[in-house]
Amino acid sequence: YNMKIENVRIYGLPESLIASGYPMLSTELNEEEFLKEVEATERIIKNKSGSNKHIERGIRLGNSPLGSGHNCALKGITVQFDLTLPQYTWQQLQRYHYIDFISSMSKMHRITMLDLDKHCPLVDNELLKISQRYVNAYKKGEIGIDACLSNIPMGLQMTARMTTNYLQLLSIYHQRNTHRSDEWKEFCFWVKTLPMFKELCLKGE
Repeated sequence: YNMKIENVRIYGLPESLIASGYPMLSTELNEEEFLKEVEATERIIKNKSGSNKHIERGIRLGNSPLGSGHNCALKGITVQFDLTLPQYTWQQLQRYHYIDFISSMSKMHRITMLDLDKHCPLVDNELLKISQRYVNAYKKGEIGIDACLSNIPMGLQMTARMTTNYLQLLSIYHQRNTHRSDEWKEFCFWVKTLPMFKELCLKGE
């Protein structure tokens, strides 16, 4: 596939499951009580066995009808990862409201240093030769950066550090799971591998 995901980190999973029960609290949890519930819930998730009221509630609410507002706890489960995609897929990804760039590779700053053959694996060699001519002309000062960048193929792969949450990934999954692009199919396959994502979001599948 023309995509790569690395260095994945998940934050706030047990905490958000516990918070899903806040509407029914009559008194707040103190620090000690909260940490005790977090540790117990985290242990179950890590061992992939057993359950408790927070996990059961999270699964029930997470799988409520889309748009009902009952799956808000999914917003608290933060996912960060390094994502490598070609430019044409980055454009599609940017339509989503809550999946944001932390930092990314810069075509503007590094185009003269990039190995186009390596970063454009699906681009025709003849197109790459043309692009390289423009890069070389820019390095010699014969053209400006705009002319150079305008002739770089959309198949150029770039890597960015992204931040999002389970609720946004659920929307992406439903909209892109059957997409004709291999990148989106692979992305949706990866989403299902995240801790408890299938249980919390896709129990009906």
